[in-house]
Amino acid sequence: MPKRPTSNRKPLRRKQEEPQPDGGQPRTLRATLAQNLTDNARLRLELERQREATEALAKQLNRLDMDLSRAARTVLEAADALARLHGAEAGDVDAYRDSVRRTIGALARGLEQHSGIEIIGAVGEIADPATHKILESRDHPEFPVGTVLGVAAHGLKYHGEVIQTSTVIVSSGPTSPSGTVEGATE
Repeated sequence: MPKRPTSNRKPLRRKQEEPQPDGGQPRTLRATLAQNLTDNARLRLELERQREATEALAKQLNRLDMDLSRAARTVLEAADALARLHGAEAGDVDAYRDSVRRTIGALARGLEQHSGIEIIGAVGEIADPATHKILESRDHPEFPVGTVLGVAAHGLKYHGEVIQTSTVIVSSGPTSPSGTVEGATE
């Protein structure tokens, strides 16, 4: 077998960093380790903040889920009550109407308490342009101007924000014997 030609070049040796007297590690390695430790500490703090934020979101989602299930239960109870009323013999119309009113009130209270939904528009309250759309004005001897006499369609607030205004019939105030509305300014 033929011999391989040899080179006149000497093999290159890698220069090794000399150990430092204070720690025995090269300076660049010590700096890299220190930087890694700093980065790890910063990342650990960031992960801890993210974990706390995730726990807070999980608590909020759990609360919302519980509120939704309570609101759904309220709606179901109201639907059952209305179904019972629908199937009942209506011998006493006033008692029947009272039952319907109580059921509607229980539904409205349950929704407001558990879901942030507030039903707006009730007889006797003063109409507010932000929450009421006036369908009609009628003379009424007992109620002052702007008092809601009837509700054509209820409105809706969700966590304090008006989603739908209520449509109402309001009092234009008592009429004087001369035929003009008292308290009205021209």
